[in-house]
Amino acid sequence: MSMKNDIDQGVSLQYLFEERFRLSGDKCAIVFKNKEVSFNELNSRANRLANLLVDKQVKEGDIVAILLERSEDILVSILAVLKVGAAYLPVDLNYPSSRVEHMLNDSMCRLVIADDSGTKMLGTIQSKLSVDVALMANSLALHPRFECHQGAATDLAYLIYTSGSTGKPKGVCVTHGNVANFNAGMQECLGLSELRSMASLTTVCFDIFVLESLVALLQGLTVHLISDDERKSISRLSEALSDVDVLQITPSHLSVMMDEPRIQAALAGLSTLLVGGEAFPVTLLRKLQSVTQARIFNMYGPTETTVWSTVQDVTHKDQIDIGHPILNTQILILDDNNTELPQGNVGEICISGEGVTAGYWNRTELTVQRFIDHPSAQGKVYKTGDLGRANPDGSYQCLGRIDHQVKISGHRVELGDIESHILAQSNVQQVGVVVLSSQSYQGQLAAFVVSSAFDANSLRHRLSCSLPSYMIPAHIEHVESLPMTENGKVDRQALAQLAPSAVSAGVSQAVISQSSISQPSISQEPALPETDIEEEIHRIWCEVLARPQLCCTQRFMDLGGTSVLAIQLLSGIEAELGIEVTFSDFITRGNTVQSLSRLIEDLIISEMSEEEIEALMASEE
Repeated sequence: MSMKNDIDQGVSLQYLFEERFRLSGDKCAIVFKNKEVSFNELNSRANRLANLLVDKQVKEGDIVAILLERSEDILVSILAVLKVGAAYLPVDLNYPSSRVEHMLNDSMCRLVIADDSGTKMLGTIQSKLSVDVALMANSLALHPRFECHQGAATDLAYLIYTSGSTGKPKGVCVTHGNVANFNAGMQECLGLSELRSMASLTTVCFDIFVLESLVALLQGLTVHLISDDERKSISRLSEALSDVDVLQITPSHLSVMMDEPRIQAALAGLSTLLVGGEAFPVTLLRKLQSVTQARIFNMYGPTETTVWSTVQDVTHKDQIDIGHPILNTQILILDDNNTELPQGNVGEICISGEGVTAGYWNRTELTVQRFIDHPSAQGKVYKTGDLGRANPDGSYQCLGRIDHQVKISGHRVELGDIESHILAQSNVQQVGVVVLSSQSYQGQLAAFVVSSAFDANSLRHRLSCSLPSYMIPAHIEHVESLPMTENGKVDRQALAQLAPSAVSAGVSQAVISQSSISQPSISQEPALPETDIEEEIHRIWCEVLARPQLCCTQRFMDLGGTSVLAIQLLSGIEAELGIEVTFSDFITRGNTVQSLSRLIEDLIISEMSEEEIEALMASEE
């Protein structure tokens, strides 16, 4: 993208939103659980809450945490916080209380906007905090008009916490100018204002939520806020996606659902699909190209440079790069001495421009280390820690993390480079290459491959045609799925702990604890299925968790299950048994094979007539 300077440096997000409210008025702004909220109503509700925040002494520059169940109230709260000139801090109700406590204390937030669930969580840590609480319900009777704080582009818009190497999350400071530039950049790349609606699938604590909520609203789109129940059910999710134009999703999340006919039908109805957050496999792209006519974009960018920094239209491509920088963004490829490298050379991807954030909250030393000055750029340059190179056409490739750069037999090896060669092979959907950390295989390269037609010897031979011998993994293992974090990204730490022998023994490919690796047998005498329903449920569990057998009394999460795998499990049960089990019922009442079997029996009986029940009981006597 060409560099432009048409972003008003005096603009604030609340100013842009006031203009949008004026233009869109009675148009639908948000759909949540079939309930519609117009732009006018959204504005009025945000004004009422802004008046409550002022009553609570919130002022310009304060941090206000948002601790709410997923609903339109999250967007109402964000807008209210911006209107008073404060910055919002998104907090997930599913976070452990210790993480929430750290975020609230570290941010020195002035106030927490909470509902009943948020208040309940605060009750577990309130004694350790000195923070006021504003209840959403208390804003309903206040005045629907509010005079917005004017604000400036340099004001803090939101503080978002990401994982830190020390184990303590670190806050990234994102300004109004950062988001305003991102908004303009997405409009230039994607033409969002010409579209009708966008799904909001991710959590408020994942920074891509900014695109599918704030930016979508700024462009006049209707935001379809996907509820937790819809997110965790294939049938409900596919139905929720049936009326949207734009979907944003991670490759791993999409790969898990891609073979579902209902999801394929939903994808076929999209006009634009944004895929990002991790490497986008070519095989996934090919599958998408076969089921949808939508425009498909590969998105790349770290939180520290405001959501996405580069975009590539891959709709008609047969290979995937991270593309070109968006509006007012520049990419530099630097060596270890921060010297710019010529086109084609591998170095660290560094980003400059209007999207570069203000650094880390109260982490001056880390900010100085990661946000540097450079003679080739105006303003700060953020060192991403990603390896990449420039292509002749001005686009860029990403080759993985610098911390995935390892030494094998004295050679420096880029794990992302190996992965890209494996992903280029036919029938490979996903791959994770790691250096194994288990004692027996420590230091050895292993490739864990999701493939529809796996042949390790054939793959090894093809790799030998393009890679030196020291870059060919010692272990190439076929897995049904890769372990994923709750944000839908591949969990490389879990992969590194997985011993190849454990794979052949059937140990789960999901999140694996160290204890489960050192002791692959879950139980000396596992409880086996005893009824026909238990046999069927056991079979489906084994398929999802990639195990030949498992204990019927052990919890799904203890066996390596994740929320994403649970969605896949419940979808399989619905497809094969015709019974829909909600995610919440599964977690609370059916998280073992035995308990899930009893739950399904109860659901079957609840749908039977009295005559059918009597006949069933008579047949069992």
